[in-house]
Formats: sequence, C-alpha cells, structure tokens
Amino acid sequence: MDLDMFANKWLPAASGTNPINLMRVDVAFPFEWNCYESWNVVWRVTFDFSGLYPSGPVSTTRTAVMNGWISKYQECFNCINAEAEDYYKEKIGAAYQIGDNTYEQMRQIIQA
Repeated sequence: MDLDMFANKWLPAASGTNPINLMRVDVAFPFEWNCYESWNVVWRVTFDFSGLYPSGPVSTTRTAVMNGWISKYQECFNCINAEAEDYYKEKIGAAYQIGDNTYEQMRQIIQA
C-alpha cells in the first residue's frame, strides 16, 4: 500500500479551493550511532480533522473516531493501515468499512 491508497482509504472528502491539513506523515531514518548499520526508513501517521469541525467533532462520525490518532513508526503503510483498523475496531466494535461516507460527514459538519 502506498501513501495515495492509504490517504484515499482513511481521509474524508473535503471540498473547496483552499486545502486544509488532514494528515501528517513523519519520516525517520533510524541508525545506530557509531555503527555501519542502519535500518529502513520508517513513517508515522497523525490524523488531524479539527479543521473540519469548527465547533468540535461530533462523536458519531468515522473522522471523529480517528481524529488525533497517531500510529507507531512503521516500515510500510500496510502496517500503519492494520494498526489503524485495529484501533477503529477497538473504538467502534465493528470493522472499518471502505465506502463513500461523504454525505454522512457533510451532514455532521453542517449540523455541528
């Protein structure tokens, strides 16, 4: 899984001509000091959907569940995806369903 696939799965549709930040990806290159070995590049994902909710998130939406979530550093987005799915399932009690939730999200944003 690459970054585009991960973002298309987890980020909500946010329209407009002025883009807002929804996710931050931290990149690290770990190495052992005073040694010739180094490890693979690792990524960490942070979701920040606070820009979608001017008066605070509504707790029933998918984005509200994942808002503020931070992954561990992982070597691939498949691992980060699995970690996010486990977190979502733990919070909601049901597996994450891929699908178009634009209408649900927009309704919650408008009502907030």
